[in-house]
Amino acid sequence: MLLEGIYDISLLLRDHDDKNGEEAAQIYQGIVTGAFDADEEVWRSASPVSGSYGRDILPEGQLVVVGHSPEDGLVEKEQDEMSVDALLREGWGAEGEGRALEMKGLKGNHDEMWRDGRLAEVIGEVAERVVLQGHGCENVGCRHLAMKGLTQDWGTTVRCPI
Repeated sequence: MLLEGIYDISLLLRDHDDKNGEEAAQIYQGIVTGAFDADEEVWRSASPVSGSYGRDILPEGQLVVVGHSPEDGLVEKEQDEMSVDALLREGWGAEGEGRALEMKGLKGNHDEMWRDGRLAEVIGEVAERVVLQGHGCENVGCRHLAMKGLTQDWGTTVRCPI
């Protein structure tokens, strides 16, 4: 799940340069250089859009959900667009490949979504789809985190207790 994130550090700094106010530019620059030093090559290699997400790296991957709110005042929509482009280049979203790529429209500003539980709902919805899918329970509406064939460290199979 990619929700309201920074996926291209250089793009973040371009979006928050002096045209948005010198103080804001200095804050973003300070965050980035504090975390990654002043080396732009380090920023590029640390940016998730520079990574590899193909079958060789994520052989079991089946779903990536990218979510963004147009009301987010801290992270621009271009960050999500860049992440989607990178995933498409790696084969995500290609029909018939079993590697779904979905965009999720969110509402609210950056911090509000975390505080009021909207993002928790999205995370729960996606977790349910991934974890509970095909777990073998015949009870409609089962919410147990069990999956057919899932084994715990001691080798026993987890089953839905209902």
